[in-house]
Amino acid sequence: MLIYRHHTCVDIIDLDDRTGRWTPVDRNGGRPIIVGQQSMAQRAWSRIGGSYAVENDRRFYFFWNEDGELVLRTDDLRLALFRRAPDGGLLELRPQLSVDLRPAHYGDGRAMPGMSTFTVSDGDGTTLVELLYDSARYIRYYLGNFTFVPDEDLRDWDFFVAFESELVELRILADARIVAEGAHARDTGRGKALLTLRTGQAAPLSGSWVAVHHLAWRIWLEQGDSAPDIEGVSDMWVWLPPSSPAHDNQDR
Repeated sequence: MLIYRHHTCVDIIDLDDRTGRWTPVDRNGGRPIIVGQQSMAQRAWSRIGGSYAVENDRRFYFFWNEDGELVLRTDDLRLALFRRAPDGGLLELRPQLSVDLRPAHYGDGRAMPGMSTFTVSDGDGTTLVELLYDSARYIRYYLGNFTFVPDEDLRDWDFFVAFESELVELRILADARIVAEGAHARDTGRGKALLTLRTGQAAPLSGSWVAVHHLAWRIWLEQGDSAPDIEGVSDMWVWLPPSSPAHDNQDR
């Protein structure tokens, strides 16, 4: 599986999900491999299936494998988090998993300037992944980038900020698939109600909408616009709440 180094969008490697071994793949017939801006849901069918980061000599991978699983992997841990369902939607495999990303502190409570802690825990509170890393470095990359890329934010630089944000979105899509199957509960179970509509219905809010069974389709609808079909096929659409700038929660 081809994945790219998150903050560079280059340094592409070919990762073997069975063994965890990787080899560099920086060129494609002498041409650079272009990594476009896509969400992880959209990458489910992309040639470039995810990204990786290297922190404190540890490697972290987040990618779609050839079996249609979305995997978080470290040097010593592998977690399959989602799977592409036969109907094109998402099936969540670890709904009790929690992610905590926050500014780091010393044991006496004092802030560690420029540092953050990234923690992934299981449903019983067991810590699966824990990392203290220099998050200010990615803020500097983000603020110092003068290349115009629409909608770029800190998630395009900091792998761990991106992972936390992507997990929220992916869970919305997985929960929307359950609703599309006829479930009456419109709550995600995480404190927020889903906002969905079917092809032909008017959007109650302006914003970004994703087709629940055609995850590569993401459109902007103004309030009152009708949700479209997809190449003649009806679908349910789910609204993605606008996210606040991820770096607002980081120490500077």
